[in-house]
Amino acid sequence: MQQMEGQERLRTLFLRVQTPLMSRTVFFSFFLFTFSFAQAQYKDPKGYVASDSNQESPAKYDWEKNAKFKNYTRDSYYLVMRDSIKIAIDVYVPKVKKGHHGKFPTILHQWRYWRDFDLKWPYSWLSPAPNGPLGKFFKTVLANGYALVSVDSRGSGASEGSRAYPWTQEERDDMVEIIDHLIAQSWSDGSIGVAGASYSGTTSEFAAISKHPAVKAVVNMYSLFDVYPDNAFPGGIHNIGFTEVWGEANEALDRNELPPKAGKAKKFVKGVSLPKKFYDGRSAKGVFEKAQEEHKNNVNVNDGALTIVYRDDKAESRAAVSSDVFSPHTYWKEQDASGAAIYNWSGWFDGSYNDAAVKRYLTLTNPKNRLILGPWEHGGSFNAGHTNPGRSGFDHIGEALRFFDHHMKGWDTGISKEKPVHYFTMVEEKWKASDVWPPKNSEYKSVFFDEGNTLTWRNNFSTHEEKKGEMKFWGDSLNHLKSTGMNKVLKKLEGEGTVSPADEKRLAEYRNVDKEYQRVLAELNAEAPQVKQWRDNEGGADVYQVDSTTSMGMYVKYRSVSGQLKTPHTYPDRNKRDSLLFVYDSEPLVEDMEVTGHALVDIFISSSTTDAQVFVYLEDVDENGKVEYVTEGELRALHRKVSNDKAPYKQVGPYHSFLKEDGQPLVPGEVAQMQFSMLPISYLFKKGHRVRIAIAGADADQFRNMTNDEPQYTFHRSFKYPSRVELPVIR
Repeated sequence: MQQMEGQERLRTLFLRVQTPLMSRTVFFSFFLFTFSFAQAQYKDPKGYVASDSNQESPAKYDWEKNAKFKNYTRDSYYLVMRDSIKIAIDVYVPKVKKGHHGKFPTILHQWRYWRDFDLKWPYSWLSPAPNGPLGKFFKTVLANGYALVSVDSRGSGASEGSRAYPWTQEERDDMVEIIDHLIAQSWSDGSIGVAGASYSGTTSEFAAISKHPAVKAVVNMYSLFDVYPDNAFPGGIHNIGFTEVWGEANEALDRNELPPKAGKAKKFVKGVSLPKKFYDGRSAKGVFEKAQEEHKNNVNVNDGALTIVYRDDKAESRAAVSSDVFSPHTYWKEQDASGAAIYNWSGWFDGSYNDAAVKRYLTLTNPKNRLILGPWEHGGSFNAGHTNPGRSGFDHIGEALRFFDHHMKGWDTGISKEKPVHYFTMVEEKWKASDVWPPKNSEYKSVFFDEGNTLTWRNNFSTHEEKKGEMKFWGDSLNHLKSTGMNKVLKKLEGEGTVSPADEKRLAEYRNVDKEYQRVLAELNAEAPQVKQWRDNEGGADVYQVDSTTSMGMYVKYRSVSGQLKTPHTYPDRNKRDSLLFVYDSEPLVEDMEVTGHALVDIFISSSTTDAQVFVYLEDVDENGKVEYVTEGELRALHRKVSNDKAPYKQVGPYHSFLKEDGQPLVPGEVAQMQFSMLPISYLFKKGHRVRIAIAGADADQFRNMTNDEPQYTFHRSFKYPSRVELPVIR
């Protein structure tokens, strides 16, 4: 093994220049978990203090005191798989003393974006491996007494093989074989932790799905759970802004080139780091050339996505499988049975991966699992909210180490004393903890579409529904009393026994409940003729002519997933964007209102066409009329059927299968109900602000127009068609 030593003074001088230049390389292919690149793309305002650095719960972890290993060794080699494919692996081990290693737990990282890259001279001399954007994380892990193993997935980087689609079964099997190899090494203590973000977050998840007994803990950051809706087709609408850029970037990487937008990084990066030998010490000359040829057979994921409508469609490419074959949600029971502790990690501006983290957390049952949702974009480098945008101050590395130290070393890091769910409330700029998600004190409050582009909290429908709910409450209370002995007391009143003082007390309670039940029943009966009139009346409606060129711009949360978000402040021009949308505004709020959870959209729509794609945005309008984005949800009308009996996992809100058998084209002019959830959020609406619901029929810079038309939408609002959004309001 090669000792990692260098000229520290020269290296320090070099890094002052290297950081902003090398930072550009992280953007090209979604390299995550690095924080140095923030300096190159954004300068924090003077006096800026990161809101998310105020960590009371989760508490900050003093990992620096455990960073006792100053040096490490690196061994880079090809490991031959069961089918003779050679996989490129870098093994880093903390150095104890010359000629001797201790026994260390291992953190495994496997992805498809070059496990490390070679720098051109003299940068290669001044900056030893690991050099990639995960270098800071890797070196911190090593200093804290973990071995670190980084792997180029099959068909990528320096590894041989080809890829018909992401996370193939062969790639997953490789991970199991690699784990077997690692725990057999003299420096291994036999335990494996797996860490990853985005693509490698999913490989980490598949490591747990393998149920390998050595895998003890997984930190799964900023990654999908259900491939179809979480990334490629949110709401059944093709997220071409991601798949196109992702496909192009991977094609460049597979040619051992930086993607076209890598800019000046090309002056410093030679290409992927190449192992010079096999594990057994033989020369690996010629392996990379063979790997390059095999990478030419890789399939561009965007080509397949262009041919897909339904979840169960098979792409018209060599992949020839539905996305469920390589989607982690398909195998959640195996992951649950693994016993590995899973840390589900995402941010409010992390595309729809925040919802993926929630679904995974709700579905898996291991009490050791955790969920954290911060104010971050994809990768966690920035706090992306409008109140205090800037670089993240949260100790991401420390929190990951706190989790691994607890589950892999058995240390008391305080993590077991905290609640398992942590989330950050925007505007209030505060971390909060909960036993569950959504929090128990979150209740739905409906806001209804009304005439004049307004929203109302109360109307005939809401008051009638309240009375029905009240009647159900009193009716259930009566039934409960009867089932707990009240029937016996009533029989005593009929002369079948003596009524005791305790019976008299219970009887008084029963009569009071019955009185309330009869009161509400009488009110509903008296209201019945009017309710019939309301139901027979079509009511009001609003017409919106869709412009398929409408866009939410290039600063949206989905751009962060493709590594293209170039500001920490997403959605900076909502007033301009909203001028192209159909909006409904509430009256100014009379008090602060916290919305935490998943808002539920329930709208009644008719279209001039046989399909529709609806984007619904929850927004905040201040006293001066400035609009700020809060969250969103989208759904293609073709996929509107709610399939409660088919949900393969737990989630908040209606489940849409996106299967071909559940497809429902619209009948032009006929009213249809569309129910779907928005992406999760925790946001404080301030007193005096208005709640806005804005609706679009397109987001041209991010989503492909699946209907290829310019439809006219009609939003219906009446007792019969009570279009509304239900907000999860904290009591």
